[in-house]
Amino acid sequence: MSSQKLITVLGATGNQGGSVINTFLEQPQYRICGLTRNNSSAKAKALAERGVTMVAADLDDKVSLEAAFAGAHIIFIVSDYWGTLGALASKAGPDQSESLYLKAAEIEKKQLVNAFDAAARVPTLERIVLSSL
Repeated sequence: MSSQKLITVLGATGNQGGSVINTFLEQPQYRICGLTRNNSSAKAKALAERGVTMVAADLDDKVSLEAAFAGAHIIFIVSDYWGTLGALASKAGPDQSESLYLKAAEIEKKQLVNAFDAAARVPTLERIVLSSL
């Protein structure tokens, strides 16, 4: 059994998650598990080459989060309200713009509840760091 602590980072291929990973790669007392929806992306492959264990997980899928969080001591959770809003806006007409903000907030809340519910099942967990709108 490794004496290194495991930090699991959501949004590993994004700006915030990537920054957290870069910081912890310099800390030999940590192993890093990066979570992303697409393990075959160039960014995910580059992180794997740097020693990050990459795992597919999705904030909309609580079961995938439970599996990905297993054994974590620290979980860094980041949500993407603006990305969700942009995706909704690209599919909607201009007369729906006000309701899209609320819909994006509802989606973000559901995703964060999924993450916290999954994290609550991790007996090794010591810390959660949340970055959210």
